[in-house]
Amino acid sequence: MPSLFDSYVLGPVHLKNRIVLPPMTRTRTSEGDLPTDGDVPNELMATYYGQRAGAGLIITEATDVDPSGHGYARTPGIHSEAQMRGWRLVTAEVHRHGGTAFTQLWHVGRLAHSSLLPNRQAPMGDRGRDAHC
Repeated sequence: MPSLFDSYVLGPVHLKNRIVLPPMTRTRTSEGDLPTDGDVPNELMATYYGQRAGAGLIITEATDVDPSGHGYARTPGIHSEAQMRGWRLVTAEVHRHGGTAFTQLWHVGRLAHSSLLPNRQAPMGDRGRDAHC
């Protein structure tokens, strides 16, 4: 009978144990230098995930795939160069500690709020809707 601490093969990925860190929003990003950078993964996030690299698999917090899908303040994206550099910092720290991480991708659709979107635009799901609805 396998234990929680036994390794596991998940498709092409070999996990050192069967412990999974589920996604939890941390809201720890930094603002990018440019308005188009968005919320950027940083050293604090790298430290957080690196400290948890003992888990067999880390599933990162939800990560915006597009500026129009940003729904919460200080949540990371993966659509700008600055964000990709930030995630490389995070994954390098996880790998340095022998860990494996998958990124949870998301787009919040109508849940987005104009105060968090570029140029305070309406969320994608609300564009073109009648104002009286």
